[in-house]
Amino acid sequence: MVIDNVRSILADMPVAIHAYTVKHDDWYTVVINARIPDSLQREAFKHEILHIISGDFDSCADKTADSIEFTAHLYEDDLDDRETIDRLSC
Repeated sequence: MVIDNVRSILADMPVAIHAYTVKHDDWYTVVINARIPDSLQREAFKHEILHIISGDFDSCADKTADSIEFTAHLYEDDLDDRETIDRLSC
């Protein structure tokens, strides 16, 4: 799967915040905390990509914040698995 409408930037934030994503029109900006270790930055980016793949920024009716986070954490290790990506799509 190719995602060509995502850009990422590093920003200094409190260390409790690893990353967040903002959607504007058809673009996603993933903001990653520059103050956390590289390994955590990669995991945070992967987590944010899962939100994008899962359609969490689209208008899927009955998703709650808890269900969105549960799903993202559940499938983090399977990000490279095409079947998982298809299952997560909104």
